[in-house]
Amino acid sequence: MNTLRSTILAMLAALLLSIAAAHAGPVAGHVRVRNEEGGKPVLRPGEPLQLRNVFRGNERACVIVEGDYDPSMKLTIEVRDAADKVVVSRSGTDLVAVIWYPPRTEQYKIVISSDGKVFNELEIVMK
Repeated sequence: MNTLRSTILAMLAALLLSIAAAHAGPVAGHVRVRNEEGGKPVLRPGEPLQLRNVFRGNERACVIVEGDYDPSMKLTIEVRDAADKVVVSRSGTDLVAVIWYPPRTEQYKIVISSDGKVFNELEIVMK
């Protein structure tokens, strides 16, 4: 059953990654987040990863996070608006996505955290 769930979640992530809306998402365009060296961002135990991006108002915004499955662990995405109000939050095991429709164009803070005891290399896409 766990394998079936993982397969379905992977297919959902692939579908979300392949859908390209003409103007939806971040103002600067679709983003695959990389660290300073050009590699995958690393989420360390007890240290939430914070990102910021400007998303268009009244259009679909999406953040997808996939962990490294080594080992599997719970990931949480929390999106906060300019007033620091939580607009959407979701948790999942090594694969989680949030979709929302910002009421106005502004910068949003994306906070990614984990309950893991070891570091986790992440694949992060903002659409």
